Amino acid sequence: FIASMEGGARPTGCRIRFTLDVSPDQAYYSGGVVYMGGNYGYDDTILLHEFGHFVQYAYGGFSDNPGGSHYVNDSAQDPRLSFGEGWPTFFSCGTRDWAGYVHPQVYMNSTGDSTTGHISFSYDVETYTGGSGASCEVSITACLWDQVDGDMTADNTPGVDDEPGYQMDRTFQESWDFTRDYLSQPPFSGDLTYEDYHDIWIASVPNPQTTELLQIEQLNHGILYRDDSYENDDSFATAGGYHSFEDIGMGRTTHHTTWPQGDEDWIRFEGLAGVQYQIETLGMRDGADTYLEIRNALSVVVASNDNVASPTPGGHNAFENLRSRTSYTPATTQDLYVRIRRSPNSPWGPVSKYGNWFAKIRAVSAPSSYPNIMTNPMFSFTITLDQNDETTSILEIRNTGTVDTLHFSLAEAGGDIPWVSESPMSGAVPPGGSHLCDITFNATGMEPGDYRGTLEIHSDDPNLTVRSLTLDLTVIEVVAANDALRETDEIWIGANAPNPFEGETRIPFTLSEAGPTVLAIYDLQGREIRRLWDGPLDARTHAVTWDGLDGLGREVSSGVYLCRLLAHGRSVTRKIVLSH
Repeated sequence: FIASMEGGARPTGCRIRFTLDVSPDQAYYSGGVVYMGGNYGYDDTILLHEFGHFVQYAYGGFSDNPGGSHYVNDSAQDPRLSFGEGWPTFFSCGTRDWAGYVHPQVYMNSTGDSTTGHISFSYDVETYTGGSGASCEVSITACLWDQVDGDMTADNTPGVDDEPGYQMDRTFQESWDFTRDYLSQPPFSGDLTYEDYHDIWIASVPNPQTTELLQIEQLNHGILYRDDSYENDDSFATAGGYHSFEDIGMGRTTHHTTWPQGDEDWIRFEGLAGVQYQIETLGMRDGADTYLEIRNALSVVVASNDNVASPTPGGHNAFENLRSRTSYTPATTQDLYVRIRRSPNSPWGPVSKYGNWFAKIRAVSAPSSYPNIMTNPMFSFTITLDQNDETTSILEIRNTGTVDTLHFSLAEAGGDIPWVSESPMSGAVPPGGSHLCDITFNATGMEPGDYRGTLEIHSDDPNLTVRSLTLDLTVIEVVAANDALRETDEIWIGANAPNPFEGETRIPFTLSEAGPTVLAIYDLQGREIRRLWDGPLDARTHAVTWDGLDGLGREVSSGVYLCRLLAHGRSVTRKIVLSH
């Protein structure tokens, strides 16, 4: 294959050494030798990948791979490593395609056993979804492959180009010549990453098909060499990506890119006196390495951070350690500014020019004088209703702040939820006070089943501007509870006696078939009070008694309760009246 690229000349000086029964498995290139051992020694794709490392060094040294362990699903690798490992697998695919093998785009690592299913891992570079971006070696392989893959490739779709509308229409020969002419050192110098391949291709190759290349990178592989949506936010005066009070309370993230080289991103937000804010970058991709500053309204730096930790070469998600995080508490209420740029510091800052990442600002603590929201219930409403029935529960909103009034409003997340309503929809709660809201659940016209929604409570609590409560509604089928079992009834509850009752009552029920059975008492809000039976029963009439106590042995209050029978995938209910 190399001879076909090099006008007949073949490489010299590479040996392949197989070592049997070695543990752990090994596959690596070093000093003119490809070492294969253990189970790794059985797979052509691994051998071709390691031979690709020899090619990188034998033809001009177009790799600055720092070496070490690496992982195919890692999207935050050292970008020198991701290009250094991605290109050899691309070479493997090209070799197999040139040789006429079916599915040349597949990489496989078997366990050494030829029988079905003995594969440690494998992936198809056309369809792999385990990682993305220029710091993922599989994305690099797939992006290079897409540039030369055409409708004649013997992949899963022969006769069809896999990137319709933005084909690169290049051959492996063109990619090889470009690599030999421009990426082999010299003339290239510096830390070689995929961004260098990208930039030099666009700058140097005749008819580089820039648009097609960008589309393949961005749409297929998450390589984002482009402006973000907040440009031009490159200075104190033009700070964009404004974070509102609610954005901060919700911990909203905004996506940014360091593009073009030297790009800065500035974010402005209102900092409340005495509130501690934490600002961080996260989701480091494409070789991102951020340096973060917080500046006050006079543009004076009040806090800064380079890296949360030091990445270990070859460590999984190593470049996530190049995130930045710092905190600041303003003494007076004022606009604060966040400046984020590429770190200028060695050893990691100069490795790449670009990158993409997320910024997040949140309030981590506030003085006790500020509004502080508490709710009862804290997390959710769980309601069970008969078809066409309704019930109203109480939501208590409390303000545990010591000075300021809490202002709140209610909203149904994702739009109108037809089976729930709230009243009132907004209000104000003084320090130490509380406010009650009616939350009404209505099963009118609803089919039996489980329904879920989210109720949001928006407030001016700096720590928690939006509190979310889950709404779980179960609608059960109402089957007439006659005094006699009909032939068409599978399960049945008879009238309890006495009803109303004081002390205890006897509840008869009938099963037409044997099987698992649950009989339980619920209140009108759908909360389970007492499970009277949970287990298998024969097909006949049974009876249990309820003594008016809950599951913890406590006496429940007078009122109407629901007795619910579940068996054979169906349920029936009957109302029971307790009167002390």
